[in-house]
Amino acid sequence: MKPMKTKRRDKAAKARELGITDAALKKNYTLVGDTGYKGVIGKRPVFVSRVELDSVDTGLWPFGNVLHRFIKDPEVVKSVVSKVSQAGVLVPDFIGYSKEGNVTYYTFRKIGNNELNPEQFIRKRNTLGSYLRRLEAGKINTGYMKQLRKLLSSAARSIGAIHSIGILQGHPHFNNFIPVKSRVAVIDFKLSRTRKVDWSDERSIRKAFRNDYVYLVDAWRGIELTYPRRMPEARRMKELFFTRMVGKYPAPQGVKRQLIERLVQGRLD
Repeated sequence: MKPMKTKRRDKAAKARELGITDAALKKNYTLVGDTGYKGVIGKRPVFVSRVELDSVDTGLWPFGNVLHRFIKDPEVVKSVVSKVSQAGVLVPDFIGYSKEGNVTYYTFRKIGNNELNPEQFIRKRNTLGSYLRRLEAGKINTGYMKQLRKLLSSAARSIGAIHSIGILQGHPHFNNFIPVKSRVAVIDFKLSRTRKVDWSDERSIRKAFRNDYVYLVDAWRGIELTYPRRMPEARRMKELFFTRMVGKYPAPQGVKRQLIERLVQGRLD
């Protein structure tokens, strides 16, 4: 029993270090994952809360006062989720939200026909990010690589579809993609924004979705650096990802080719 008590104390200390209140801790929220989006305004870090899964929160990070005005109203989040769903992207069903102080908690209970099981989610760390981390294994079978390519293609097409209706997802890191069989669901739309895009102009596209591109380019750079033994596979998957994503855009083929080349090379300016 002693190790369990120590673990609880460590967890409580970590939570308080991140600014999570004792009142929130008493509600038995379970901390899952990392600190979510970490932005810097001025000289201090700002932590933004992430999505809540069936009353098990994936991170109760308090909003910074400066950043708070950029966070979308819950009804706007609900509207964005609805539009994205109509575009064919798999997203959790939006149940509702509640507020505690300045923090808004969003509740989702289903992804498509799949009921969310919070305990299973916590245990398996069922995200595309956790799936990618298996690349560090000494041996990788062909079945894993085939499934990984399917999931990455689904994630890429999902982001491409979101962009195609003029929406910036805002936080497209790999832990915000949840595998559901051979597809992925996209979560966390609290930083999303609508964008006006001239699809005939590659620079207009880059400007509209730059924030998402920065996330994705950095994510792929991190994969290449973290798993140097998998560099050839990682580069092929990166090219596949951006090709699938940009392929969903209603842009001329020449513009698409130019944009794909830039994203693969990480040239955003």
